[in-house]
Amino acid sequence: MKKILPVLLLFSFFCSDDATGPSNSNLSTIEDFPNNPGSWWSYAYYDSLNASADTVLVKVLEKGIQSDTTIWQYTFKTHTDTHLVLAKKDTVKIFSILGYSMPRTIFVFPMDSTSVWLNFLYRDSVISQQAIEVAAGNFEKAIVIKEEWGAFNDYGQITSWFVPGVGIVKKKHIGWSFGLANNTWELLEYNIIQ
Repeated sequence: MKKILPVLLLFSFFCSDDATGPSNSNLSTIEDFPNNPGSWWSYAYYDSLNASADTVLVKVLEKGIQSDTTIWQYTFKTHTDTHLVLAKKDTVKIFSILGYSMPRTIFVFPMDSTSVWLNFLYRDSVISQQAIEVAAGNFEKAIVIKEEWGAFNDYGQITSWFVPGVGIVKKKHIGWSFGLANNTWELLEYNIIQ
């Protein structure tokens, strides 16, 4: 963990409250985002660009150097990724420690049926609430979030099904750049620490 600490200090600049979201809620609040050390999720993952399937284990390892951060580890067959998750006030920001210095994923709470927020070049919106069945079980109230982006040679969308108190149970990414990316995540098992 010593190698990660200097990198985490760089994130303090990007941890401002720059996201804006809805002022009322009927679907979910930030307390519904599971982020306690010891929690884990196992996903079936498929990547069309590599034509490969994998089982990915995502674990909340520990609190970060700031009180409102945690370290998440994504374990694939061939490699491990580490992310910093910042949960502050009404916003959750997920940073790839080895990648970009700006958050790649943002959730703004409370979420309701009219929630829309901007994440730099990305536009996120709650598009519906629906029941969903995945390998980990049946969930009656999944919030469907669509993220869309478009730039010079890169555009696409990610649709995520977020279940309050459980997390992301399904995610589908379609992107067009110099090739068609089509990958999916589906929850197999999970354990949430309260």
